[in-house]
Amino acid sequence: MAVINMTAFCQQAEDTLALITEFKKVMSFTTQQYMHYETITKLSAEPVIESIDTMSIKGEFFKNGTEIYSNNQKEELYMQDSFMVDINNDRKTIWISKVDVSSKEKMNILPLHEKALSDMFKKNFHISKSKINADIYRISFKERIAEYSTSSTSTSITLEYSVQSFLPNFIEIEINLKQPVDEAMIVSLKEEGYDELKLIKEFDGKKYLIRKQVMKILFKEINNEKEHVVKMPSYKDCFEFDLETQEYKAKGFYSGYEITKTF
Repeated sequence: MAVINMTAFCQQAEDTLALITEFKKVMSFTTQQYMHYETITKLSAEPVIESIDTMSIKGEFFKNGTEIYSNNQKEELYMQDSFMVDINNDRKTIWISKVDVSSKEKMNILPLHEKALSDMFKKNFHISKSKINADIYRISFKERIAEYSTSSTSTSITLEYSVQSFLPNFIEIEINLKQPVDEAMIVSLKEEGYDELKLIKEFDGKKYLIRKQVMKILFKEINNEKEHVVKMPSYKDCFEFDLETQEYKAKGFYSGYEITKTF
């Protein structure tokens, strides 16, 4: 009987490790030398208590070696040459920092192959795989919750991908909150303008703060061809150095943006 149990445990451990390896293989597409893709990030929540709970945000990402550009409409980030440029389109600000090549290379490497990441997944999550159709599979991570826990925040991660290309269709992160509350906390929530009836539920005579938040990132137009990344926008289209004043000056679409340099 002990031999049977040990064999089952070893098989489960091997299966778990294989799924973690497969997850990392799919997500490692971001570490390729050349990369361009678009995203749609959808946010949802139950209950909805503020406008940010339900949003849909378009994004775009370019990578050419250590050169990076990302844009989520509200904010743009350039890491090109020796500059890191952060543009906030809501506040109409441009922050310019210096970054050395070694720092850029470190930021370019994701910790996908670190043993600590695999150990964390194995320790904290139940991991499973399901087949959607002949080409599409999903790997799901569900956080382990203590059996007698009365207060918990649980996280679930789902990755859907193609087994032909090993590229992702989407990754979804769901966070569920269940927290005991007392009258003082309820009063505090009311003072902040939150609706008690939406957030507070009663179980076995005890009141809990119950909430679910979901972030789903859909990937589109994933391309790793060198010729494609030459379309990467350049920070040089955003500002220029004024030789007369020895200062940086916003230009084009960004004229009027306030520039702050940190060097």
